[in-house]
Amino acid sequence: LSLGFLLIQFYLDQKVGLITDKGFTVYPDYEEVYQVDEYYVLKKDSTLEMIDGFGRKIVQSEDEIEEVFGYSEGYFHILKDGKHGFIDLNGKLRVANRYDGAKLFSEGFAAIKLRGNWGYINKWEELVIQPYYTDCSPFEGGLASAAIDGSYGIIDQNGNEIISFKMAEISRTENGNYLLESSTDKYGLADREGRIFLSTNYDEIIDTPHDLVIAKKGSSYGVLTYEGYSHLPFEYQNINIQGDYLILNR
Repeated sequence: LSLGFLLIQFYLDQKVGLITDKGFTVYPDYEEVYQVDEYYVLKKDSTLEMIDGFGRKIVQSEDEIEEVFGYSEGYFHILKDGKHGFIDLNGKLRVANRYDGAKLFSEGFAAIKLRGNWGYINKWEELVIQPYYTDCSPFEGGLASAAIDGSYGIIDQNGNEIISFKMAEISRTENGNYLLESSTDKYGLADREGRIFLSTNYDEIIDTPHDLVIAKKGSSYGVLTYEGYSHLPFEYQNINIQGDYLILNR
């Protein structure tokens, strides 16, 4: 038995079956089975089927779908004939498999890779942001991080530049803010609207769930508010979060 999240696989004569999270059993007659969101992919020869947890068939395709990567907003991201596209819950190809790469739909937009660069389409496969970027993220809260020649910035859903393309890296924190890393390995922080409230002047930044930021300058740690004011001075060897408390070490 091989245990996975909401999935039990079992094997017989080198074939694979499964028991879904709803208790439905699929006889071991497949070459590969795996889970995509709340659905299950069953592959045998050139046929790919998808079922839900109750065994109801969602998709059956003999169109040489090679892989199902994920599901979001009613669309499955698939690989067919070596190209990326999207099918709906009825197995209908809604976004043609014409792209060199793709990411899941988020807020009605999907990032697609075309001729070596990334842009965005909507669910009608209209190219809403031209493939201009060397990397990009899904949209969240109307914003996405993107890169031009390795330098990262933040754009909105019209392609407008919210944070200029000067950062070495941009990532989201658990609180939804943006952690900014400069080319000199310094860190700053921007809020969910892309407003920078801590410039890239710090050697380390930890965005806490208490509207406070643990920051490091040189070898010393301090605590700042989201407004950039000092909450605790930079005179600690270490500061850790433990529940609702900050543990200070001088």
